[in-house]
Amino acid sequence: MNAPDRRIGVHGRGLGIIADDLTGAMDTGVQFAKSGLETVVMLAEGEPPPAEMVVVSTDSRDIPPRDAYWRVRRAARLLADRAIYKKIDSTLRGNLGPELDGVMDELGLTHALVAPAFPANGRTTMGGYHLVHGVPLSASSFANDPLWPASESHLPTLLARQTARSVGHLPLATIEEGIEAVLEALSAQSAAVVAADATTADHLHTLAVAVARLEGWLPCGSAGLAGQWPRALGVERPAAELRWTAETAPALVVAGSRNSATAEQLRRAAAEGHLALLCPSGDGSDSAEVVARAAEELARQRSVAITTTFSTYREGETSTTAAALAAMAAELLARYRVAGLFLTGGDIARAVALRLGARALRALGEVQPGVPAGELVGGPHHGLRVVTKAGGFGDDRAIIDAVAFLKGESG
Repeated sequence: MNAPDRRIGVHGRGLGIIADDLTGAMDTGVQFAKSGLETVVMLAEGEPPPAEMVVVSTDSRDIPPRDAYWRVRRAARLLADRAIYKKIDSTLRGNLGPELDGVMDELGLTHALVAPAFPANGRTTMGGYHLVHGVPLSASSFANDPLWPASESHLPTLLARQTARSVGHLPLATIEEGIEAVLEALSAQSAAVVAADATTADHLHTLAVAVARLEGWLPCGSAGLAGQWPRALGVERPAAELRWTAETAPALVVAGSRNSATAEQLRRAAAEGHLALLCPSGDGSDSAEVVARAAEELARQRSVAITTTFSTYREGETSTTAAALAAMAAELLARYRVAGLFLTGGDIARAVALRLGARALRALGEVQPGVPAGELVGGPHHGLRVVTKAGGFGDDRAIIDAVAFLKGESG
């Protein structure tokens, strides 16, 4: 088999994504794996691997804005010889403005097109207002996020609060006129950052094609716009559907997201008998007891979920909870063989992967829209199957489907 062409993308360059957390890095990176491109998600700084698409997870969502700016700027320097896509959260959490500034300053880019819509997961933008399943973001369940409570639905206003660059708006009516109309509108823009409406995949494709034709523009969005980028660049090629061989071993679910969607997915999976649900405290004080109970279930070949999803969030607990869950997962995997891991919550996914000695994740396919599957790269668990999920993604069967996918029972 011939080696894949590494010189692809804009002006023959490889491609790169900068994301602020690991689950976002995976759900965006997998859009390129689905388009036939070798895609690797890095877990730590270092020389990028010779993959067609390299994704850097900066783990910068929950750090101070100035720190996020410099961390993302370093990532842009690392990927400077590639055509870069800036991934942001589809519900606008994180340091959006500082991270845009970091990429643009480092690469000398003059403009950014920001389109966070992800219609396949109910995220749309209309009249500048960002919606979740038709509800303004600030009136959705994300208004109750313990770390990033959504208080602003108007995308241009939110961006203007976070960046010193001028912010404009590209309305849906212009996008529906087609690529040439969008090109004309963007070329005439005086604003450096342009927030774009989009309610369908076709709208996102129009935006992707337009921004790919413009010099000095940074494409920025969620997995929705990213999914259109390979075709817009002309690098899309057929990809085999990911199908794993059947496994008799159980799966291990590690969930730290407090999102109500994840809570409902866990409840349904447990109620229907697909896994045992164990709920440790966030500080790890009862980890020995939880590991012992999980070990009993795994020994009986029953899948297990270790989760803090249902516990009350305590300020400053994020790193402690992630470390505690990662330690429990590592102890169980040292003793028991599992079909694979399901990880939800970006900080949790990163902590577990690093604790297991992985240096990267390889994105391979998708269980549901925005629910990617892949494998660990490096360390003693190299090649272990992994499914990751952002807290708010997936329908109420997402965890059931993911466990079956890991065991090779579907997909």
